Amino acid sequence: MDQDAKNLWTGVVAGFIIMIFFALISIDVMKFIPILGPFVGGVVAGYIVHKDIMTSGKAGLYAGILTAIVVTLDFMSGLKYMKGATIPYIVGSGFLVLIFTIIIFAFLSFLGGAFGSMIQQKLQKKPSGN
Repeated sequence: MDQDAKNLWTGVVAGFIIMIFFALISIDVMKFIPILGPFVGGVVAGYIVHKDIMTSGKAGLYAGILTAIVVTLDFMSGLKYMKGATIPYIVGSGFLVLIFTIIIFAFLSFLGGAFGSMIQQKLQKKPSGN
């Protein structure tokens, strides 16, 4: 496995962990997590990848899809450890919740990944000594 692939999957795993952490701490604390968690996780994934915007966005996208599946399975199983992450998504049951959650998490995570790439690129640029 080359270094780029290692960075991609390291970013995906890191973004996934961040999103799960945000989902877990959201129980009765913050209802803004469905927007904040996927975006922050995507930023972390994109920053770790430190490639172009599309590759970093892809890392955020993968992390968002994985997290959406875990959060939805938690919700559907009745455990509801991450109930704050699914409160806005109670629009139906089962498959509809899964599809809606994946769309929201994937979109926000992709944007976060692209934003993380832009942060990484800005930090790597050296100021000119004019």
